[in-house]
Amino acid sequence: MKKSKFLFIVNRFMPVKSGAEIHFYQTAKSLISKGHSVDVFTLNVINNSEYHCPKNILKKNELMDNIGISRFNVNRFAGDFKLYNYLDKRGFSYMTGYKKTISFSLINAIRKNIRDYDYILTGTMPFTSVIYPALKYAKMYVKKSILMPLIHFGIPGDNRYRYEYFSSDCIALYKQADIIISNSHYEEEFLRHNGYKRDIVRLNPYIEESNIVRKNIENKPFTIISLGFNNFEKGTYTLIKAFELLKKQINIRLIIAGKAERECLKAIHSVKGIDYLGEIDDKEKEELFLDGDVYVQLSLAESFGIATLEAHASGIPSINAFCSGSMYVIEHGKNGFLVPFGDYAEAAEYIKHLYLNKEKRLNMGLYAKKAVEKFNYNNHEKGINNLEGVLE
Repeated sequence: MKKSKFLFIVNRFMPVKSGAEIHFYQTAKSLISKGHSVDVFTLNVINNSEYHCPKNILKKNELMDNIGISRFNVNRFAGDFKLYNYLDKRGFSYMTGYKKTISFSLINAIRKNIRDYDYILTGTMPFTSVIYPALKYAKMYVKKSILMPLIHFGIPGDNRYRYEYFSSDCIALYKQADIIISNSHYEEEFLRHNGYKRDIVRLNPYIEESNIVRKNIENKPFTIISLGFNNFEKGTYTLIKAFELLKKQINIRLIIAGKAERECLKAIHSVKGIDYLGEIDDKEKEELFLDGDVYVQLSLAESFGIATLEAHASGIPSINAFCSGSMYVIEHGKNGFLVPFGDYAEAAEYIKHLYLNKEKRLNMGLYAKKAVEKFNYNNHEKGINNLEGVLE
């Protein structure tokens, strides 16, 4: 494939290090390693709260590992929510997007600069106010478009919980993309079932090999760890209930890391025995995994679940709720266990089971460490090669 210029249009980018942003960064870096150039247009935010309360602490323009990054402000003005609600009610929610993240300066920059690029790469759902203009202008200026939706599923086929991702507007948006990059067969099956007939390329993020060496410390409390944004959807309340049930029976502690919604933070602080770390850096994350005996992520929905794989790479099993992202990486009973979303009693039973069966826990950790090897750089590079093949 000839060396090409990619414009990557996403809602957030590094230094944010949640799963989606890590995936975006790895993809951009891999394209550059193939001789292509990548520029990123993104919003000037580092976490969910800043979509409405911007701190503007990021550089507006910077070069990061040969990736040119431009950041644009989310627009806030008097009466904006009335306007957005008006558009929502009339079926135009895809224009204002999740969390009302519309950025007129981003849209204008796409319009002015898109002719300078060969390919337009965009994502992630449900930030349709970023994706929609990217796909619209790509079509207008006859540029091939690539969409990374990263659709968050619960249990595939279970309609108890529905998201913006599954609306008719969003399905119509997927169909505008010339190519879709998918995370799993669940995503591909959903897209095909809903009439997407163009190319789909599987591209998973890769997991760095862990250098953690575990020490056998006697009389250490059995330690549960959890990492990520903490709210209802991520299963934090379920985890808290499971911990409350267990701490009356066995010697355990719970360490929770990552930002938390205000009410969820109150719930965390209301329970004695929970260590809350807030946001942590890479070194602190490594130490967190070193402390842990079991990783717990009881999310209602995940697109991939990169934090679970990072825990597996460090040699500890996990307990997750049934959802496509977790079902894709967990072999029940081998590298972890799966429970119904919200079932704190069953989650507690599996945690207790691993507490009482140290040898099984260690063997599951070894299996987890081995199983995660398939999510390596070589397989990621094969996905990039497949993408280049489709683009030629």
